[in-house]
Amino acid sequence: AVYLALLKNRRVRFWSTRKILHKNSLLPLTSAFFTAHMRYLFILHFHGEDTRLATMIPPIFAESTSSNAERRIFSLLQKDSKTEDWIVFHSLNLSVTSARRYGEIDFLLLIPEVGIICLEVKGGGIRCEDGVWWSTGGDGNSHKLKRSPFAQARANMFSLRERLADHFGKAHSACALPTGFIAVYPDCKCPPESPEFTRSEVIDCDDLSKPISISIMRHAKEKLGFPGAAATFKRGQLVKDLRTFLRPDFDRAIARSATIG
Repeated sequence: AVYLALLKNRRVRFWSTRKILHKNSLLPLTSAFFTAHMRYLFILHFHGEDTRLATMIPPIFAESTSSNAERRIFSLLQKDSKTEDWIVFHSLNLSVTSARRYGEIDFLLLIPEVGIICLEVKGGGIRCEDGVWWSTGGDGNSHKLKRSPFAQARANMFSLRERLADHFGKAHSACALPTGFIAVYPDCKCPPESPEFTRSEVIDCDDLSKPISISIMRHAKEKLGFPGAAATFKRGQLVKDLRTFLRPDFDRAIARSATIG
């Protein structure tokens, strides 16, 4: 535990770490130290020198989610070296008061100094005929979509804004954060550009040949005014307030007045 604490937020070389542990009589078993260090080197080899990961909420991909496309995006967001300060919510449900009462954001990103970005992930193939959108799975079967992935992502973004305003109040700094949306197509190329979207609002299979953070930050620069627009949005109280509201941790004990039988 002491060894991991020494390595948590800074890079400490092998011998300097061993010296610190030995000096403080914390190295009674040299073999245990070597085992721990070799495990650390193994992580560095496969994940790069900086092993800090994005904060994923929940921390592991839910097995109940059948989408392989979402599973892949979850992993890419988690392991990208440029997302270490990001908070990523997967499968965030929305209940709103407008005519569209329910929704789900596949991935909601809280990015310091950038703002909030909603990702809508569509695996498989995608096509549009006479304004009607279709999604094609790996089995070759197609099903009609109620609306385009762009319209769905945009609607989720506005629903989120509505919930933030209801909870915090329209004058709150949370409601002033730049907010954007991106449609993600992990298995196919970007649809032909149209008035419905711009290229920075899409991540396709070609984009994913590079770290996913590159495409997300492209969107931040073109649509959210980065850098500058959210320069004060950093790891602080606002981030804590948003995290607590969006997916709170809680434990409600059984009330004394309750009857359990």
